[in-house]
Amino acid sequence: MTTLSAAALVGAVSVRAAPPRADDPDWPCQQRLVPKLATAAYWNAPSLDNAGDWRTDPVVANLVRRIAPRPVSTEEGLTEIAAFARTLGFGFRAHRVGNPDRKGRIERPFAYVETNFLVGRNFADLDDLNRQALAWCRDTANRKPKQALGMSPDAAYVIEQPHLVPLPDVLPPVYDLLERVVDLHGYVSVDTNRYSVPERYVGKSVTVTKTPAQIEVRHKTTTIATHRRVIDQRDTRNTLPGHHTIPVRRVRGTAAEEALLLGHHDSLDRYTAALRQHGRAGNRRALRRLIEMRRTYPPGPFIAAIEQALRYGLFDLTRLEDLILKQVGGDFFALDTAEPDDA
Repeated sequence: MTTLSAAALVGAVSVRAAPPRADDPDWPCQQRLVPKLATAAYWNAPSLDNAGDWRTDPVVANLVRRIAPRPVSTEEGLTEIAAFARTLGFGFRAHRVGNPDRKGRIERPFAYVETNFLVGRNFADLDDLNRQALAWCRDTANRKPKQALGMSPDAAYVIEQPHLVPLPDVLPPVYDLLERVVDLHGYVSVDTNRYSVPERYVGKSVTVTKTPAQIEVRHKTTTIATHRRVIDQRDTRNTLPGHHTIPVRRVRGTAAEEALLLGHHDSLDRYTAALRQHGRAGNRRALRRLIEMRRTYPPGPFIAAIEQALRYGLFDLTRLEDLILKQVGGDFFALDTAEPDDA
């Protein structure tokens, strides 16, 4: 009796989970946000605490952008890192963002160049601009005394030169790495300008390396196009020779047709030469029809009709065939010239 009462009691009670509580952020279990992972969570090599933030180092950041894309293999990445380590024999550290003691010294020269060198100056291309800029630095800017230095840059360079570390013979190139998809017309867009690639790469993802002087387009590990970078125009289309060629219908000559017509009779040779002048592309279709007539009809009536056509300047081949049929009519057909009998 006790067991029956307990079973009935359990069946009568509906079991439900407790509803979530809007005011309890840890329901149904404790929630803990980890805003920053410790280096030890993913790095088991020597400590990087004193290495600084690589994003503040432009040279290192440039190297990271080059080796980070997925198409770059591990071997290529390690080669780039090893070459970078061999190239630079000194440490380079950029100042922190917004550093008031350094920020102005970097940005102020840009304003000086814009307001003293570029104003009213004309140049043909980037190379011409660089030549003029070097001449301006040598003859004007570096000779002018600077308040911050207490002397001209040329004079300061003479004093500092013995203490300067020479730059390596080869420096990593300055470039920007971009990911693009080739459009339906076979071009990739960089800074509003479009650069051609072979048509077979339409719709495929490519990697674009933009340097100050050129645009290099790669598909996986293969360089598929190298362009001179356009900097003095916008919304232009740059197409390399061999890219996007327009098919041109090749006009076939009439040598084969003439070989079948010439050399058989002087009248036929003269008619063939004249017929070539009446029509486009050597009037090849008419020559083929003339060949068909020569093969179809007897030589005598055929040549007689040709001579008659030459005499009257007749080059309508339908009428020429009518002349041939008149010549052969009595030989091939029993023509009755008498009036038909209606009775």
